[in-house]
Amino acid sequence: MSAVVSQPPPGTSGWVCLRSTTLSRIAAIELLSDQALNLSDDMRQTLTKLTLEQPQEVPLRLWVQLDGVSWIAQGLQEKERRDAALRILILRQANFPLIRRLFNLSRDRWIELRKELNAPPAPKSVPQPAGHTVDDIYASWSKLIKEYDNEIDRWVVLAQQFPYLPLAGLYPLIYIPGAST
Repeated sequence: MSAVVSQPPPGTSGWVCLRSTTLSRIAAIELLSDQALNLSDDMRQTLTKLTLEQPQEVPLRLWVQLDGVSWIAQGLQEKERRDAALRILILRQANFPLIRRLFNLSRDRWIELRKELNAPPAPKSVPQPAGHTVDDIYASWSKLIKEYDNEIDRWVVLAQQFPYLPLAGLYPLIYIPGAST
């Protein structure tokens, strides 16, 4: 069987034309068995004759719509992207409030993932970075807000931009406790 991208039915997208004599024959049998289709007698006779006598010559094009498969693939890609981001943030010592905010994860699952990844513990207290570093963090975060619609992506990029600072220390700078978010 060979899948060939060809001209889809008008007004559609996400369709692929399958050119396979085996599938064409199966489709012809399915068409013949479905009485609800109301095929003309001539059509039924021709399909029957071709299917039985010349199965290699059944002139059917089978169009398969792949939108559902594409949607599933996009969902899987998004899940993989989120899982990878979660691993990155845990390895960069994200504290539980940040993980809960971004991933709606339970504390037990966060602890479990940290163990699985052999991640360093999130520090209980983080010294405040030097003044110029805080300014750099705020400038970077402001830029990330403009560049990324997704907060998870912002935190991954911020972690990359400040690899020497644990995310547990960056989180209270970005989200001040008690302030509205």
